[in-house]
This record gives sequence, structure tokens and C-alpha cells, in this order.
Amino acid sequence: MTKMVGVSLSLCLLDIINGKIAIEDVALIRASTAARDDFDWDKLITMYNRQYWKADQAVVNQIIQTLLADGRIDQPRLRDEDVMNLKIPNGWYTLSQYTALVLAN
Repeated sequence: MTKMVGVSLSLCLLDIINGKIAIEDVALIRASTAARDDFDWDKLITMYNRQYWKADQAVVNQIIQTLLADGRIDQPRLRDEDVMNLKIPNGWYTLSQYTALVLAN
């Protein structure tokens, strides 16, 4: 399958958990989060899992750790970038679609 770029960690991870998108097909997830360390990630995962995912915590941790280890979660807020500046709706895009959206902004 074509590599995909996701916008919104909560929604994209839900799609991965539910098998709508294979983790192997994820090129990048652009998140509006700002998790700086393991403590931040643990808090975020616990909160998001209660609110959005409602999945086995070990499964969620494995997905997040895989994406982080591979550099596939981008957090622009950690670079002091305004995540709302790019007006790209949440969801999945092919690399070419995402590039076109970024260039259009």
C-alpha cells in the first residue's frame, strides 16, 4: 500500500488500533502534542486511551514506541511551530496529497 501521512495522533492511532491503517503503511503522523519525555508520553497515552482509544494499554504503548523509535511521530509544537498554522484537516493523506496541502498553505 501507499505510504500515508496522518494528521491527529488520537484519530490516526485509533485507525491503527482498529486495523484500518497498517502501521507499516504509516510514513508519518503529524501530532499537535508536545510530549518531551517518557513521563509526558505516559500521561498522554493514559489520557488519550481513556478518552479515544479504549484499547489494551500494552498494544497502545507498542504502537507508540514503534512509531517514536522510527521517527514517525512529528510534534511541531516541540519546535515552537504553530500547529494550527497549517490548515490541514485531520485524517490520512498520501505523501503527494500531504505535500500539496503543505505547499498550498
